[in-house]
Amino acid sequence: MKEHKVIDKKFAIRYPEAPTFSNLNWRRYQQFRTNWDFSHSKLTQINIRLNHHFKGDNNFSVLVAGSYGRMDAHEKSDLDFLIVHN
Repeated sequence: MKEHKVIDKKFAIRYPEAPTFSNLNWRRYQQFRTNWDFSHSKLTQINIRLNHHFKGDNNFSVLVAGSYGRMDAHEKSDLDFLIVHN
């Protein structure tokens, strides 16, 4: 049986908030920040459009995988997602 490692809270990302890497040097890891911002922006746009489509009925969830799930998407990334609704 494989053991699962517990992720230290200081490395956790709370979505849709910005990353909480308190000791991360953003100048050194600028691409990570750029990709996170890009992913967050696109997922926010999807959320807005779905809320409009479902006319405020928030009985849906969007599950994302791949680069968007990791919040490291960029302009050429594909978007793998699933919408679950009643």
